Amino acid sequence: MFKSFGKTDIGLKRKVNQDYFAIGVVDGASWAIVCDGLGGEKAGDVASKTATEIISNYLKQNYRADMTFEEIKSMLIKSFNFANSKIFDMGQENIDYEGMATTAIVSFIVGDYLHIVHVGDSRIYLINNNLVNQLTKDDSLVQALVEKGTLSEDEAKTHPKRNYLTKAVGVEKEIDVYYKSFKISSNNKILMCTDGLYNYLDDQIILDNMNFDYLDKKQMEALTDKFIKLALDGGASDNITVVIMSDNYYNSESSEE
Repeated sequence: MFKSFGKTDIGLKRKVNQDYFAIGVVDGASWAIVCDGLGGEKAGDVASKTATEIISNYLKQNYRADMTFEEIKSMLIKSFNFANSKIFDMGQENIDYEGMATTAIVSFIVGDYLHIVHVGDSRIYLINNNLVNQLTKDDSLVQALVEKGTLSEDEAKTHPKRNYLTKAVGVEKEIDVYYKSFKISSNNKILMCTDGLYNYLDDQIILDNMNFDYLDKKQMEALTDKFIKLALDGGASDNITVVIMSDNYYNSESSEE
């Protein structure tokens, strides 16, 4: 079974931490959720917390060990749809929440398969065989420009509109959710994070620090601390959240800091 460990930090310039994460185990499956709230003073922290709670509760209430791949896919997508509807309705009903939204990523591991669901620009990386593979694709303006060939990946990293999203949970009444599954091996590691981290860490730094066969609890805690420190040392203007998943040990935590 995969273990999970995560931390979040407010960063150097924000007054509120709008990131939220949760990790857990249900009926033998390991899962983790990371959300990054949007909306500035428009309650982005409420959006991220609401999404995390709705998605995690839905998974805990509906997952069964005998579910097929299609049933797992349906469950994960429905959890996002419920969160999206709730956050959208809250924004419509309360002027203080108008315009709030959140990114959301979920890693759901059953046996030797990783199921991911994704909306926004928070990221999931799979580290294996001396490679760092970004499993998610940013729902962002600069990513769209990169795909069109009008912007290089290096230019995208410093583009002034790199934080402009094309999709987020709670913006529209209905949402198109990205889902995919991957076969993974026992020494694979998973890194989930918000843009407050990956804007300051390149793939080589991730690989250099996570290229171990296994990570125990102390290593995972030290590694999350190190990644956050590297982002802070780089000037981290945004909230930072890091969740690491590896096999053989589980430590259940949920955090909002």
